[in-house]
Amino acid sequence: MYKSSNLWCFNPDENIPDDFFIQVNNIVNNQQQNQLKDIKYLALLLWKRNIRTKQDLEHFFNPQYIHDNNSIFAQEIDVAVARLINGSEKQEKIIIWGDYSCDSIITTTILFTGLKNIFRAEDNQLSYYFSPRNYPKFGLNSSEIKNLADKGYKLIICAGMGSNNYQEINYANSLGLDIIIVDNTFLSVDKPPVCAWLNPHFLPKHHPDYSLSGGAFGVVAPSVIAFFLIKKLFSRLSENINLNNLLLLIALDLLQGKYDLWGNNRYLLLKGINLLKKEHNFGTQLLIEVCKRNGYHPLNTYQGISDKFNTLIGMYSNPENIINIITNEDKNKNSAYINKIEKAYFSYQDLNYTYLQYIHKQVNLLDLSNHKYLIFKGNKWNVNIINLVAKNTYNLYKLPVIILSNYDQDNIFYGFIYGFFSEYWEQVFSQKDWIIDYKLSSDGFSFFILEENITILTELISQKINNNIYHNSQTINIDLVLTIFDLNNILFQQIGIIEPYSINNPPVNIMLKNCNVNNLFEKKYDKFKGKSQNYTRDLTLEFWIEDDSCDIPFKAIWWGAKKDNLEKDKTYDIISTIEYQYHFKSTEKIYYLRVIDLKPSNSSNRFYVKNNYISILDYRQTKKTDELANINGKIIDKCPLKWSEINRSYQDEIAEGAATPNAQSTASSKPYKSSLILAYNHPSEKELEELWHQFLTIIKLSLQGKKSVNKESLLETLCISDLSLNKICHILPLIGVSFRIQQEEIIFSKMRETFPPENYLEAKQNFQDIISQEYLQKEYFYKVKVEKIKEYLDFQKHI
Repeated sequence: MYKSSNLWCFNPDENIPDDFFIQVNNIVNNQQQNQLKDIKYLALLLWKRNIRTKQDLEHFFNPQYIHDNNSIFAQEIDVAVARLINGSEKQEKIIIWGDYSCDSIITTTILFTGLKNIFRAEDNQLSYYFSPRNYPKFGLNSSEIKNLADKGYKLIICAGMGSNNYQEINYANSLGLDIIIVDNTFLSVDKPPVCAWLNPHFLPKHHPDYSLSGGAFGVVAPSVIAFFLIKKLFSRLSENINLNNLLLLIALDLLQGKYDLWGNNRYLLLKGINLLKKEHNFGTQLLIEVCKRNGYHPLNTYQGISDKFNTLIGMYSNPENIINIITNEDKNKNSAYINKIEKAYFSYQDLNYTYLQYIHKQVNLLDLSNHKYLIFKGNKWNVNIINLVAKNTYNLYKLPVIILSNYDQDNIFYGFIYGFFSEYWEQVFSQKDWIIDYKLSSDGFSFFILEENITILTELISQKINNNIYHNSQTINIDLVLTIFDLNNILFQQIGIIEPYSINNPPVNIMLKNCNVNNLFEKKYDKFKGKSQNYTRDLTLEFWIEDDSCDIPFKAIWWGAKKDNLEKDKTYDIISTIEYQYHFKSTEKIYYLRVIDLKPSNSSNRFYVKNNYISILDYRQTKKTDELANINGKIIDKCPLKWSEINRSYQDEIAEGAATPNAQSTASSKPYKSSLILAYNHPSEKELEELWHQFLTIIKLSLQGKKSVNKESLLETLCISDLSLNKICHILPLIGVSFRIQQEEIIFSKMRETFPPENYLEAKQNFQDIISQEYLQKEYFYKVKVEKIKEYLDFQKHI
């Protein structure tokens, strides 16, 4: 029997101004062929997505292409364009270098499709290369760089990778190879020594190009950057080129739902979607055809064309086959390519089913109430689809997931982390020599690790979770509370206008209460092209739901569920999204509810009502601290180490606010609006060697003068917390020193005159590890987004 452990979060209808409904009505009906008689759901959904001003509405419904020729990003594109034109004039050989991620393959395809108009691919003047999947390193590698130099290549274009390969880039430069990088990576040090580095991270946050698909961690889509490069190149050459095929490829990338769709990227995506809806002869049409043949909504994040493309990448080892499929313009090959897409998808489903069965058996041995993450080690699993399996596992159990496999090399494991704060783990991994290599992507974290170091990884993760550095709310947000009577074309049309979905515009979650479930049917497709096969695809539980609002039931589909997950004699509260399928060889849409979660009605559900009274002012990266004197609220002036420290400050402010006469007088009508002021800095990490000797000098002077050391002064010198200082003091016996704390003073005493050299080295290493760990945690809280802090505080108020 299914038992949900998720917390449901409902943000109630707010007091939306009447003029907002008028603005939404005007802007929507001015562009809709069929006038909407009712826009109440649409207005509410827009408001909840913080689209609340006339300008926001214009940007959402009518995004315009904006490009600033004076930006650093534009200047880098100009440098890249000049280098490409120079290479074309000299008939140089250039190569596009990518990896097997969806972003990189699409970026490579866009670059190759555009550049083959001026570089001759048939003469090997233009080609592409993909890093081997089983090679235990991400990005560039020196052996292939040497091979390219020997073959006479003069320019490498890195497609969605290469930014942090400083050693390899310097090696390429020494061999006379220039490099242009089109990537989405935040640099760990400085800009690499390349000809041009195309990345809008050069730009300020509010620049129109900054949000080129900027995702949860500020990640950009390299496919969009590649499009800008090609567009600018042919504009400079004064040549006309049909960019429609490139827009179709961008749509394929952005429809994955993992990007922030705003500004130029929303403009390009909507252009691409409009093209996808038309009949045309290009490879992306094949993906749409496969979706329709199997009853899927092509633009759906879950089973749409991007999902089919990801499985294509996972199941085909030769990227040339993938590029040929998505750029196909030969109608005679359509049937064969559709065959390949379907076969890849069914083969993936078969593997996915096998892996999830193993995972399910392992989970059944656990008490999930005592687990904050899941880790699985597969034996020679297909590493090409581990990321997809991790996402599916996360969706099933709503816990962060780590999956590892020794696919090709027994002692080297490939791992994928999904559901954690990836930007934090990048900081951790970058400082550890037991990780062979790692890569942060827009939807997870990939790495290579030796088998003997996996235990270190699990201990590290457990330590971070126990220290409360990691927070995962496991909440499901509810947009609308409706009845079955409300599920009609008026609602469907308004939800359709909200699409496409993205990080900043998630799928619309609908809650239906007190529902009866009938006609339960487990459905599993075991057919491929009409012939019985061994493929197992999409186990679903289909049923009909009813409530008291009307006599007509509505169809629901629950992916991955079975009959015994439900009881017929119970009523349920159900959270779902509105989806639709197609009749085979038909354009008729059949709407249904895709079940996200459900709980028995009238049970003690973990459910809370979200409020909007958390006010956070961020002064972390500003020098305007003189303004703080005029602001009411709780000031956090010391960088926290744990989420609980932030929560404690916030709860103190709530308690203070509740005690004030003004707060008490209005408590019955409106919750007190508390303010939390982030005014802490994170000092640059001090040189650990110098800090160690400074610490020893303080102890030495204390012992010589037989004087105590003020604890507060020592904390300030080392820039650490009381807890870390206590840990450091407990390692002092290794070098013959003891300590005791008396009030706010630390008294050091000499235990012995001599000690082994290895004791000194051990004490020094422990000291540096403790300091480094604290600096790392402080850096996380110095950079964590205000939105994430609000989410955490709101969650803590109701658990």
